[in-house]
Amino acid sequence: MEPLTFEIKNSPSPKRIYAIGDMTSVSLPGRFMPDIPLALPKAGVFAEKEGIVVAEHIAGHILNRETKAAFDGKGFCYIEVGGGKALKGDGSFFDLPNPTMTPHEPDAAQLAEKKAWVDDWLKRYL
Repeated sequence: MEPLTFEIKNSPSPKRIYAIGDMTSVSLPGRFMPDIPLALPKAGVFAEKEGIVVAEHIAGHILNRETKAAFDGKGFCYIEVGGGKALKGDGSFFDLPNPTMTPHEPDAAQLAEKKAWVDDWLKRYL
């Protein structure tokens, strides 16, 4: 699978096939342990971005127009820590020599941001 477009390159089918979300395995640079490779986390924020890239490639193919749409390996997650607080972690998973993750100090504003993000996501997709 091509990690920037999610196109399956080794398919026996002559048709273009793509995979997103839990069906993917995106290798990342670096290792925490020498014998264990890193992989992109299975998270909805990544599946959403993967789907947008794949949709642009499918539309480009149908409309016979080239697209440069590519997955950038960036994403985030919120972790609720109790006491009405959450922390957001911003990740850049294609960074070299290894992925980077930037956590923020937990606070009530990030919990509100998480809830607003979930509400917006639900309105857009359900």
